[in-house]
Amino acid sequence: LTHTYKTYNFSFKITTLEGLKIFITKLTLKEIFVNNLVSYKNIFEILEYITKISATEETQLIIPIHDYYSLSPSYTLANKEGKYNLHECINNEEMKQNMQEWRNFYHDEINMPKWKSVWSTLLENSSNILCFSNSSKEIVTEVYPEVEKKITLTPHVVEGISPLILKKNPEKTSITIGVLGGINYG
Repeated sequence: LTHTYKTYNFSFKITTLEGLKIFITKLTLKEIFVNNLVSYKNIFEILEYITKISATEETQLIIPIHDYYSLSPSYTLANKEGKYNLHECINNEEMKQNMQEWRNFYHDEINMPKWKSVWSTLLENSSNILCFSNSSKEIVTEVYPEVEKKITLTPHVVEGISPLILKKNPEKTSITIGVLGGINYG
């Protein structure tokens, strides 16, 4: 954590969840922005703690949907064959057989009913769930229909860059897909 005020700079590290809990008791939280929890150990404890500390009217809990970790430990929704399959990735027995790259981050025993229950509580407790496309909104509400009223559709915007408009080539029959970031098997 780094605190900067005018010419004053102060930094320190908190290396345990217990240390973070002690530190947070000293603060008045106005907003909690849960950007990403992939790879965090003790995920259920963390989710329950975030739910607890965000349960006041003064604290806004915002959850952006950058991936589908709130739906499944397989945050890309890749099934055991590495193909997108939402229903297999929220199914307890299918997930026990799924050995895709998400297993590099999640080593606990699979318990999808508990996963859905704890995440559902957190999402229902949120002030706002940010989805960046209609597709992600539809996927989230298929698993958690009760949170649809919490979702704000906010497409990603890159300021200061003019859009690139390409003319369609009528002779081209194939589709080109561009991937920003990493997409691979672990």
